[in-house]
Amino acid sequence: MAHLQKLSTFFSAALVAWIYFSSGGVSPAQVSGSLPPELQDIVKLSQAQVPDDIIVTHIKNSGVAYHLNADEIIYLRGVNVSKEVISALV
Repeated sequence: MAHLQKLSTFFSAALVAWIYFSSGGVSPAQVSGSLPPELQDIVKLSQAQVPDDIIVTHIKNSGVAYHLNADEIIYLRGVNVSKEVISALV
């Protein structure tokens, strides 16, 4: 059941990102190319399936002040970074 919920969340995020980017918003390539190295690291950790609690601890201990804009938040959801991790970044 949890697997189906995660799959549903992934497809919902992908659909939202697709609608946003296809409607004239900033393309995923434009956002990913302009991500600060610290955010690129968060994406790498998430895509490597590092548990959220470890990523959140990494964020808290990094000392970096993240200032996400709307395009970055939408991009992160589109590449399946969890809501918990994004909340720790905001």
